[in-house]
Amino acid sequence: MKHKYTGKSLLELREKFGIGGKGFYSQSWYLNEPFAKEKAPKGTYEIDFTKQLTKLTLDQQKEKLPKGFDFPHPAVLIEAVLEHYKKTGERLLENWWSRTLVQSSDGYSVLVGRFVSGGLSVRYDSRDAATSDLGVCPS
Repeated sequence: MKHKYTGKSLLELREKFGIGGKGFYSQSWYLNEPFAKEKAPKGTYEIDFTKQLTKLTLDQQKEKLPKGFDFPHPAVLIEAVLEHYKKTGERLLENWWSRTLVQSSDGYSVLVGRFVSGGLSVRYDSRDAATSDLGVCPS
């Protein structure tokens, strides 16, 4: 899926989309995290929302990532998911998480996903986490 990223940070996207079913899940752990203020480069991103590279650690996912692809920034993923929902009513990442290379201040991988009726979640997990609901949306 092609997405034209506007260059907004996670915090700016939270303000734009709000809290609840059409926006962010109500959580506050990341509000003071440095990554929440970061902005990825503006531009068009090709994001593959096919659930893939599950049951692998971060290092294993890096090894198996298709050539020419990368892990998207959380803000890029979030904006793409929420804009798609706004246009189509379809919830991408509904029952799984996409890992990013961005780290929390504690050194954990930042994840985006589980877009359920309460909203889209942002969480963190160990680089060594390797579960069936943790994959990658290559971009």
